[in-house]
Amino acid sequence: MVVAILAIFGLGQSVEAVDTVAPTITQITSDSPDGYYIAGDEITIRVNFSEPVYTVGTSTIVLTSGLLTRCYFSIDQSSASSTASCIYTVSNGDSSNDLDLRYLTGDIYDETGNAMTSFVPAVYMSSLKNIIVDTSNPNATITTTVINDYYDAGDIIPINVKFSESVYAGGEITINLNASSTASCAFQIATSSPSTTGSCNYIVGANDDASNLSVSSITGNIYDLAGNTFGYINSNLANGIHINTDSPRLIVATSTASDGRYKIGDIVPIHLTFSESVYSSSDITINLNASATGSCAFQIATSSPLTTGSCNYVVGANDSTADLSVSSITGSIYSVASTNILLNYKIRDENIDDNSDIIIDGVLPLISTVRLTDPAADSSYGVGSAIFTVTFSEAVSLVATSTISFDIGSCNLAITSAPATTASCEYSIINGYNSDRLYISGITGDIYDQAGNHQTTLSADDVYFGSRYIVIDTVAPTSTLSNTPAAETTDNSFSITVAGTDVLNYKYRLDGGAVSGATAIATPITLTTLSISSHTLEVIGQDLAGNWQDIGTNPTTATWNIIVASAGGGGGGGGSAPAPQVLGVKIYSYASGRVIKTADSDAVYHITDDGKRHLYPNSVTYWTWHTGTWADQNLETISQEDFDALEEGEHITVKPDSKLIRFYNSPRIYIVSDGAVINYATSDVLLELYGNNWESEVIKIQNGFENDYSRGEPLTL
Repeated sequence: MVVAILAIFGLGQSVEAVDTVAPTITQITSDSPDGYYIAGDEITIRVNFSEPVYTVGTSTIVLTSGLLTRCYFSIDQSSASSTASCIYTVSNGDSSNDLDLRYLTGDIYDETGNAMTSFVPAVYMSSLKNIIVDTSNPNATITTTVINDYYDAGDIIPINVKFSESVYAGGEITINLNASSTASCAFQIATSSPSTTGSCNYIVGANDDASNLSVSSITGNIYDLAGNTFGYINSNLANGIHINTDSPRLIVATSTASDGRYKIGDIVPIHLTFSESVYSSSDITINLNASATGSCAFQIATSSPLTTGSCNYVVGANDSTADLSVSSITGSIYSVASTNILLNYKIRDENIDDNSDIIIDGVLPLISTVRLTDPAADSSYGVGSAIFTVTFSEAVSLVATSTISFDIGSCNLAITSAPATTASCEYSIINGYNSDRLYISGITGDIYDQAGNHQTTLSADDVYFGSRYIVIDTVAPTSTLSNTPAAETTDNSFSITVAGTDVLNYKYRLDGGAVSGATAIATPITLTTLSISSHTLEVIGQDLAGNWQDIGTNPTTATWNIIVASAGGGGGGGGSAPAPQVLGVKIYSYASGRVIKTADSDAVYHITDDGKRHLYPNSVTYWTWHTGTWADQNLETISQEDFDALEEGEHITVKPDSKLIRFYNSPRIYIVSDGAVINYATSDVLLELYGNNWESEVIKIQNGFENDYSRGEPLTL
C-alpha cells in the first residue's frame, strides 16, 4: 500500500494519497529442475507479482502441454503475497517441447483493492526454464532388405527397426518372429548413445515355418529420452516373405569350365547340387545372367532321382556378362523323401561366380567411328598423307590386313597382335586423286575380339568421319594474268595482276631468272626499269590444297618487247623497236643504203644494192650497226605498195665483236664473230675478255632468231 502525506500550509493538516495502480505478473517460472517429465511426474509452477496480492476464490494456471493441463492456487486476503505456486501433475497424452503458460485466470487484487486487469506475464517460463513434457510411448516400424521369396534353413533375413523417437535399452532388444517360438534376433542401443534405429539378422532355423514372415513382438527394457517405455509395433513386414524348411533346396551352382573368355558357339558346362534326392516332371531350365535367352536345360526322371543335374550352355550371339552366374531356375522339382515341391529356387551356398571367373562375350566387335585425326581442320588437301583413326566397340586384334576404301583411294590398318580399341591407317594422297567430299565407300578385313569372335562384316555408320568436309584436290590450278604489257611497248615498268580459279598464291620468274617466293594474289607483280629488249614473264599459281602449276611444263606466260621511242618522235635511241619477224634467211653485214619502214609498222628494214629489204629483228641489233638517234638516221616511211614491191632479203645479225648475245630459251652467253658465227663462252672466259662488268654487254635476242647464226666451237682459256 502506498501512502502519501500532504502538508496543507496555513491549516496545519495532512491527508493520505489513494493507490490506484493495478497489480501485474512479473514472471511465471518453475521451481522444478529442467528436463523430461512423463505421466505422473509433478512440476511446481510459480507466479511472481509486482506487489502483494490476494485472490477471491481460486485462480487457474493453464499450461501449453495440453488443453486440460492446469494447476490452481489461492491467496487469503489476510496473508497477501507477491508469489503463488501450484503443482502440475503430468497426465497421459500431455506433451510439450518447452513447457510454458498458455493463460492465467482468476480474481486477483492488491492490498488496496485494485483488481488485476492484465494477466500477461512480463517474462514467460520458456525463457527461464527448459521443461519437456513427453508422455508418448515410442513405437516401431519393421522392414527388411530381402525380396519377397521363399527362404529355407540357414538363410539370413535382415530385420531393420525404426523407432518413432530416440530410444535406449538397459540390455538387449529382442525381435521375436512368427516362424517359430525360437525365431528371433537381437541388438543393443546403449544408454549413452540413444538412437532411432536398430537391426539384426534373423537366421532361418531348421524347423521354422511362416506363410508370411512378421515380427510378433519386441521385448527388452526400451525407453525414450523422457523415460517412457516402448509402446507398440506401428508397421510390420510386408507380406511375401515365406519361410519353408520342409521342401528341397538348391544348394550349389558350379561350372567345370576354366576361367577366361568364351565366344559365340563355345560350350560352358553348368552343374546344380540339391539338398536331397529330387526328380522333375518336366525340363529343369537353368537361366544365366548372360542374356534373357542364355540358358540350358536337363531332366531328372522320376525313376532315377538325383542330387545333381547338369547341362551345357552354348554361348549365343549377343550373350554377354563379365562374370557368369545362375540368375534363376524354372521347372517342377520334387523331393523323393517327402514329395514336397521345391519352392525356393535361390541358390543357398554357392553360385558359379563365387569361385569361377567366366566371361561371356558373344558380341561381335564393331567399328564405332572412323575419324580423320590428322589433319584436324576441314579443308582442301593435295598430294600428301592423312591419318585416320578407327575406334572399335571393344578391344580387338587385327591378324590380317583390313582396308578402308574411300571414294578415291584407300588405306590399310596396321596388323596388331595386342588387343586395342583403336587402330590407325595412313591415307596417301597421290597425283590424280580428286574428291569434292571424301567419304568411306567400304571397309573390309578380319578382326577378332579378346574372346575370339571373328568379325568380317564391317561398316562405318558415319561415312563422313563425324560430318567432316574433306576435299581432295591434286589438280594444279591455272593462273591468269591481267594488265600485261602490249607485245611491243616503250614502257619499262609494269604492275601485273595474277588471278585464276582456286588460285591463292603465285610465284614468277622473269626472262628465265630465279623463281620468286610465294606471294598472295592480292599483291600484284611489280616490274620496274626493265631493259630495252624482249622479256618473258612466267607465272605459276597455288590452290588451297597446295597444288602448284609446274613452272617447267605449263607456266602462264606473257612476252613483250620494249623498244626505243618511235622515229617519228625524234628521240635518240628511243621509240618502238622493229617487230620481230622470222624469214629464214641470213645476212652477215650490209652495204650502205636506204633505211625504211611503213606507216603501219615500226619494223625497220635496210635496202642494199641488190634492191632487197633486210629486216633488223629488233632495236638492239640495229644499234650495234648504227650510232646517234632515230632523228639522224634518215629513216624513210614508204608506201605499202612500194614496200611489197621490194624483194624480201635476210635478217640482219648483231655486228661482230659489238655485243655479247643470249637467246631467251637458253642461259648461254655467246660472242659474235665475222660471218654471224657465235661461240659459246663460259663466265670465266667472259670475265677474262670483258672484265667484271661483262654482264652489261649482254643483249637478248628473241627466240626464233637462233637460226640466223652459225655455231662455232666453244671458247676456252
